[in-house]
Amino acid sequence: MTDPESRWRVFRTGLLRSAGFPFEWLDDLASQALDQLSTLLVDAHARRESARAEVLRALWELRRDTQTADMPVLNQAIRKVRRRKTVTESHTSISAATARWNTIAAHFDSLCNSLRAELSTMLPAEYEREVGLLLKHVTSDYFKDAVLLSSPLTYEACCRASDDQGFRRSKDELAAYRFLQRFSAKNETGGSIGPLNLIIVGSTRDGAATNSGEIQYADDPVLGRIEYIADGDGRSAERRTFLSYWAACEIGRSLIQDAVAARYARQPYRIFGAPGPDLPEADARLLSRIDGQASISALASDLAWSEEAIDISVSRLVGIGLVEDDWRVPHFTTDPGEDLRKLAAQIGTPDAQRACQLIADVKRFAQTPFEDRPALLSAITRDFSRLTTKPAWRGPGQLRADRAVLYEEATSNIRAARIDSVGAQRLAERLSTALDFLASVAIEKRAAGQSLLARELARRKVCELPATEVRHITAGVPRASPDHMTLRERFLHLLDPSASCAEFSRHELSEAGLIRGDLGDWPVFGAADLMLTGPDYGDVEEPGSIILSELHHIWPTLGCWVRALYDDSELGNQELWQIVARELSPAVPTLQEIVRHEKATDSSPYGHTVLCLDTGMPVPDAVTVPADRAVVRRWQNGFIGLHDPASQRDLWLLPEYGDSGVNVGGLINCAIPALSLSAFALGPYTPRIIIDGVVVQRRRWEVGVADIPRASGRVPTEREWLALQIWRRGLGLPKCTYFLPDTEGKPVYLDFSSVLSVTNFLRCVRSAQRVVLTEALPDPERLWLRTKNGTLTSEIRTLLWRDRQTVSPPIHPFG
Repeated sequence: MTDPESRWRVFRTGLLRSAGFPFEWLDDLASQALDQLSTLLVDAHARRESARAEVLRALWELRRDTQTADMPVLNQAIRKVRRRKTVTESHTSISAATARWNTIAAHFDSLCNSLRAELSTMLPAEYEREVGLLLKHVTSDYFKDAVLLSSPLTYEACCRASDDQGFRRSKDELAAYRFLQRFSAKNETGGSIGPLNLIIVGSTRDGAATNSGEIQYADDPVLGRIEYIADGDGRSAERRTFLSYWAACEIGRSLIQDAVAARYARQPYRIFGAPGPDLPEADARLLSRIDGQASISALASDLAWSEEAIDISVSRLVGIGLVEDDWRVPHFTTDPGEDLRKLAAQIGTPDAQRACQLIADVKRFAQTPFEDRPALLSAITRDFSRLTTKPAWRGPGQLRADRAVLYEEATSNIRAARIDSVGAQRLAERLSTALDFLASVAIEKRAAGQSLLARELARRKVCELPATEVRHITAGVPRASPDHMTLRERFLHLLDPSASCAEFSRHELSEAGLIRGDLGDWPVFGAADLMLTGPDYGDVEEPGSIILSELHHIWPTLGCWVRALYDDSELGNQELWQIVARELSPAVPTLQEIVRHEKATDSSPYGHTVLCLDTGMPVPDAVTVPADRAVVRRWQNGFIGLHDPASQRDLWLLPEYGDSGVNVGGLINCAIPALSLSAFALGPYTPRIIIDGVVVQRRRWEVGVADIPRASGRVPTEREWLALQIWRRGLGLPKCTYFLPDTEGKPVYLDFSSVLSVTNFLRCVRSAQRVVLTEALPDPERLWLRTKNGTLTSEIRTLLWRDRQTVSPPIHPFG
């Protein structure tokens, strides 16, 4: 089945991400009685429609029979069946053909008549019951506290609901449900409603860590026994609060602008670009000295100018786009508030002292009692606005669009989590085929980029190109033609759209040419988000499978937000660096410049060189290489990559995400292959895809919103409810799914046995054109992370690399 000689390795430190509140809070909204009643009616409807189709075929056969004498009677019977009416005509042949139809249609009508009253009573009653449960959570301190940092308008609505014991507006109810499903069914929210814990993979248990709590166990058919200590859900986590990155930048700029003495402490930095020929000599001299580390005062001393003259020249250079002079927190920082505190301590003005007090208030917010938090947040936001004259919220009232001046992270509600060495080995083996296939897809794309660079070098008849020019080249795309399909296209051709599940073995993928033979030539790193299905899941033949929810090409333990919560030694970052350096040797592991807007970045330098693409902004504790100094040329092993002439070192570029704020452009062709897991879509329906026991994609439906039955009021009528359930059955949708309208950025949980959940779904898709639905997998009953408060949905993010077991393997020349 799997590759017994897999070269994939799993790093010893993983991340355990979970929801903050128990999944039962969502599951309790569902109604088993309503689900059973709906199933009974939908089954009866399906039998009626099957019989209707059968009798229509029989009647049309009779109509084609030229011996049939009573054609008007036959036509009348056909019209009645089309209108789903029983047939009363007594013609012998017609009676024989419609007898079964009459029985089933009469049964359906009788059933509907008897159950319609029950359904019409049950729907509003269930709705009120579910709203009552929702109110129970929404009006509690812990729920309102979780909303407090996300949306001031929703927080106010929760407070009103608490006072009124009900929602004044339907949109408040909708927002409350959206937050509930976010807090109970998502693994990536952050703070106490999305804590981040560590899980050790393949290492021995730390006895000291487990002496302070009772060890719990979860047995998985792939990973074996998972051990952990659960102090509770996110409410039991240790909280920490940080000043937001954007807020720290705004305060710092205000302090420098308002303090005369601080103005000359500014450290301007270059924006890459060739100065015009008419640039004054004095400005050119200053430009050559600006490195992002020298202050205005230091530059004045170096050039023997006055500080005022430097200030004026810098302003001119800013005006023509060659210099940036705004103070900002370093993009890769782990604590923006601490960077701001250091600046404020240097300035020493009354406003600087107030900024230090604001930072202290932000830090103590996490330990502040629930009842005092709203007042403290009001004081923090008020002080921020006084210091900056800027609003303290971004996008107020919009779900997931608000940006407070502070944010929260939480850890340690789950401690000492561990998978043993046997489980780690089995995990690597189980993932090997799926990862080799996805790595092949990524390498195909990077190889296309290499071919593009090779053609460009040959066309220009040069051995190297300036990196700034290569940046303007397009990214390589695998060539596709009627005679040559990409690996992705060939894989899609193997999928059967009529199946519920498409399973592939390593042998089948290899026979189809979907696993490259040169995998060992390429360095490949990834982070896999895994969910467990438990034993004997559904229609998977082999007991137990792993769900590959997401696949990233960035190792998150190097993310600034993770390094703010755990020491590098806890994360094993020194060992990670040694792995990367060994795999890429003799080239130097290199990150690209990023521009940070919010609380965190997904990577940060730990020994890495940083390629500065747009600016010369310094990166603390890292060597930087400006892109206008680097070249692209063929390395000794045949790869066409970045080279720094100043240090005479080759630079292996590690790709960032597309939203890094700086476009790397054609230099992506010089990066290592970027593992990813983008959707495999056949059209309206795509079956579940399993590769050697790894679910790489859940079942997926894409539908037009116009095809979805609507509700005329706040609660669907019995006819509207039945129409929606029939629509669901027709598509083959399971009871629990996630839906993503084209108007949303994140999927939302949907349970078809919950009136409130269905109502939320119908409201959310009103303004959309299309919606994608995916099955909820694993089944809620199979969630494994159990606490005293309930069961948490969770995922394990493992760090992986394909061990090439050699210092510098050859990469075959391209082109």
